[in-house]
Amino acid sequence: MAKKKAATKKTTRKKAAKKKASKKASGKKAAKKKATAKKAVKKKASKKKASKKKAAVKKAAKKKVAVKKTSGSSAALTADQQKKVRKLLKSKDAGNVKLAISLLESTDATTDDWNDVFSTTVLSQLVNTWDVDVWNAVAAGFQAHKSLLMHFGDIADERFAKFTTDRQKVILNVFLAKSEAESSTLLRRLVGHLTPFQSGLWLDLDSITTLSHHAADCISTYTGKGLTLSKVTSLSDTTAESLSAYDGWLGLYSVTCLSDAAAEKLSMHRGQGLILDGLTSLSDSAAESLSGHGGSLSLDGIRHLSDIAAKHLSKHKGDLSLNGLKSLSDKAANSLSRHNGNLSLLGLAKLPPSVALCLASHAGPKLILMLHALPDTLARLLSTHRGHLEMWGLESLSETAAKEMSTHRGTGLEFESLATLSDEAAYFMSKYKGSLEFCCWGLCNLTDHAVQYMSQYNGSLHIGDRKISVLAATALGSHKGNLSLDAEALSEECAQLLSSHSGAISLGLNRLTPSVAMHLSALMFPLAISSLKRLSTESAEHLGRHRGGTLQLGCLKTTLEPSVAQALAVHKGELDLYEVSSLSDAAARCFVPHTGVLRMESLRKLSPSAAKYLSQHKGQLVVPEALRESFKSHKRITYV
Repeated sequence: MAKKKAATKKTTRKKAAKKKASKKASGKKAAKKKATAKKAVKKKASKKKASKKKAAVKKAAKKKVAVKKTSGSSAALTADQQKKVRKLLKSKDAGNVKLAISLLESTDATTDDWNDVFSTTVLSQLVNTWDVDVWNAVAAGFQAHKSLLMHFGDIADERFAKFTTDRQKVILNVFLAKSEAESSTLLRRLVGHLTPFQSGLWLDLDSITTLSHHAADCISTYTGKGLTLSKVTSLSDTTAESLSAYDGWLGLYSVTCLSDAAAEKLSMHRGQGLILDGLTSLSDSAAESLSGHGGSLSLDGIRHLSDIAAKHLSKHKGDLSLNGLKSLSDKAANSLSRHNGNLSLLGLAKLPPSVALCLASHAGPKLILMLHALPDTLARLLSTHRGHLEMWGLESLSETAAKEMSTHRGTGLEFESLATLSDEAAYFMSKYKGSLEFCCWGLCNLTDHAVQYMSQYNGSLHIGDRKISVLAATALGSHKGNLSLDAEALSEECAQLLSSHSGAISLGLNRLTPSVAMHLSALMFPLAISSLKRLSTESAEHLGRHRGGTLQLGCLKTTLEPSVAQALAVHKGELDLYEVSSLSDAAARCFVPHTGVLRMESLRKLSPSAAKYLSQHKGQLVVPEALRESFKSHKRITYV
């Protein structure tokens, strides 16, 4: 039994030993397998790394070949050279920028080196200096690197477009005065950005005293209505030629001398007008050249004009202004009388009968003269003029002179400085058959009899008196033609009398009662009221019933009350609210059913909701250009 137990124990030990040996062998096998797998992964990673290195070497070789093709040199910029160049550029100093570019040009810098050094960040920093010397250095250095120059220009364009018009003007004044020829491309791009802001307006570059021909080339691309160089005192022949390419008004107010060659170049200017008021004298040859200019020509600085020069200028086809002339010979006057455009001679101190006789036969549409007195003889001579005669300086008109001028054979008379008429003068002027205008503030201090006479004139009439009597209103009610009254208030009776007037009425009223508004609404012609401080809802309701065409209310300068807007919206004709600057949502909603033209040319503040309501307006809408984005969906809209 003991032997059997010992044998069993021995067998058990053998089995345990065998199991242990088997387990150990299994562990060694697993370790070996793990080591083999680890070795395989390491080998794979090593192979991948080698592959990447090989690809990098291959790529570098290709890049090197490309550099050879573009730069002609295999040598790149060293790290020290790059560091030095970057340090110079970081200063943003014009001298250092030039030195940096010079260093790059003196080395074997590749195209990639240039692009690396002049990164977008560096170009942006150089643009932001808005230093013309820095820009000149950059433009000159980039002449062989057009892509960099274009990138620089793109950044500059984007920044310049965001500036205000005044800031743009300041920058251009400096850049045009000091820019070099290489910067022309950049300048043209900046000038092109003036279009959205300045189109239709005059641009006055009032800080420029000298202008190079390449700067003139740039500014001649401006698309606005007019260009003024008010402090440029002289022009080279090449600069004159460059400026002649500009197709708007060109104002050269301070140019004091002009060569015959420069005059010939400027004569090729095809803009609407050329202003050379700084010239005090004009050679016969220059006069002959300038006579070929196709637009208006202003030479108001000329003090003396030779007979030959006058003969040349008489061939000019546009308007001609010679307001600086103090005297004129008979021969010169005779020549100028053949001029076919408007002729202005406001500087003539005296008008001798012989000169007046010549000028009376002026062939152009309008003759403009300065007359401090109008003797009967002179009135008789000028009455034979067959165009439009405009006279300044005349403050009184005698009965005899009025009688002579009433027989004027031309198209119209303007007495720009005449503010009153005697009863007798009014009687004769009322019989005039052409258009008749007096000073801008109208005829004042007229007696009721003078008003009665003038009311018989069949044409536009402006009465500047602040008060209108019932007798005057009775007479004016029968007047035929446009009538402008500066009276600050009207009685109900006067308003009723004026409602029968045959023609448009413009009133300067500063107060309006509902009863007066009711009578004025009966007018069957356009009605304008310009000076009201307030408009009540009741008065607005009466005006809304006006059926004579346009209703113009230039008196509403701020926000329009919704009740007033609702009352005016029923008006069937054109509604002109040109001084309204803001509009509430409620007021805008009131105009939706209005079917006529709605003008709000001074509107500045408008909420999205108000814009939405106005966009539903049934008729034509006229608003400022600045509000274009607010009315994308409105099809019947005009921007001013």
